[in-house]
Amino acid sequence: MPDQLLLKVKRGTKDPDTYSWRQDVEKRWIIERWLYNFIGVYGVIERRELCRLCRKTGNDSLGTEEEFEECAKRMEKFGSFTALKRDGENWDSIFAEKEAEKIKKRRRENYPLKWYREWNDEELSDLDEEEWPRAFSAYKQTFAFFAWDCGWGPEDAEELLKMAVFCVAMGWTEEEFFSQVQDIFEENGLRLTKKIRKQLREFYRHFPSAVLKGYTGEEYDKERVGNGRQMTLFDEELPF
Repeated sequence: MPDQLLLKVKRGTKDPDTYSWRQDVEKRWIIERWLYNFIGVYGVIERRELCRLCRKTGNDSLGTEEEFEECAKRMEKFGSFTALKRDGENWDSIFAEKEAEKIKKRRRENYPLKWYREWNDEELSDLDEEEWPRAFSAYKQTFAFFAWDCGWGPEDAEELLKMAVFCVAMGWTEEEFFSQVQDIFEENGLRLTKKIRKQLREFYRHFPSAVLKGYTGEEYDKERVGNGRQMTLFDEELPF
C-alpha cells in the first residue's frame, strides 16, 4: 500500500510456550546467566571446571556439561568474557587478559586453595535471581549504606563499589585498598569518615575474591588452607 506494508499471517493456534524454539532460547538464556555469574564470582576459572560447577547447581535438566561448554564457546565468540588458553587448558575470566594472568599466577600462589568455593541453596537462589555482584549481602549492605546513610546517588554508589569489587578480586591488601579509596574521596572533595571506613572494611572482608577462588577474606582466614606459614588476606608483605 502507498503508506504502509500490509502483511497477511496465519494466527497461531498453539500456546507460545509449546514451541520448541522458545524453550531452547529460554534454556540457553538460563545457561548463559549461570555461566556469567559463576565467571564473575570466581574471576578466573578453567572452562571445564566452570561448566561442571554450573551444572552441579541443581540445573541438570538444562543439559550436559558439553552443552554448557558449547554455550561458553558462543559467549566467548561474542565477547561476553575474556578467554585464555594456557598449557592446553581453556580458562575464562571477567577481567582483561593482563589482570586475569595476575590473578591466575602471581596472586593465587600466595593464597593456596585446593578447590573453588561451592555454594549453598540460599546463595545459589540469590545468584539465580540477580547479577553476581548484587547477589551478595556485602554488596547490598554497602550500597544501602551509601544510599541511605550517606545520601549518595545510585550511580555514585555503583562506581565506588565497582572499584571495590575489582580491588578485592585482585587481592589488594587492606592498606592498598584504602589508599585507593582515599584518593577517590579526595578527588571528589569527600571525607573518608570512620563510619565509611568501617563499612568498606566489612565489604572488603565479606565479598568473594577471585584470588581466593570465590571465598571471602574472612572465610579464608578461618580455613587457613595451604602448607607452611599460613598467609592471610590481610598480610601486607606480598610481592605485588
